[in-house]
Amino acid sequence: MIGVENLRYRYAKTFLAGEKWCVNNRGKLPIVRLAGVDCCFIICHDVRYPELVKLPAAMGAQICFFCSSESSLINEHKLSAYSAMPISRATENGIYLIMANTPANPIDMYSSGSSHGNSKIVDPDGNVIKETGFFGDHIISETVDLSKAKGIVAKRTYSEETILRDWFQKGCEFVVRI
Repeated sequence: MIGVENLRYRYAKTFLAGEKWCVNNRGKLPIVRLAGVDCCFIICHDVRYPELVKLPAAMGAQICFFCSSESSLINEHKLSAYSAMPISRATENGIYLIMANTPANPIDMYSSGSSHGNSKIVDPDGNVIKETGFFGDHIISETVDLSKAKGIVAKRTYSEETILRDWFQKGCEFVVRI
């Protein structure tokens, strides 16, 4: 994560998807303050593990940045889940999720590194407010209303007297503010 002046933090994905060239993050889950906003981060396969967003959201993260290079368009059986998971991470926590995904290669759908695009900005209610298509490098931006990103659902898990509360509070000890 790069702030206005310098490198703020380096985050590695927590859950690998079979990669042999790297090791997974075994440190704490960071909340990094960028431009005055508390943010958390997930990379690629991490999106399948909701607690990686829920724990930082309960501790105040308002935006989750999600960088990915998922399977290509030829893996149609995976596309519904790829669409649903980022939306779920936003709505189940009541925060924004901003996803950057590698686009598909229209010339060679089987090429290494070809994904399926669909980078998006998802609001705390789970609505996709801006999204790219499958192909091409695009930059999307949107002004967001941070007063909507209160993390209410995640904070309920932390505070309400339920069977999960003690377990969840213990998990929140693995979150660190940078």
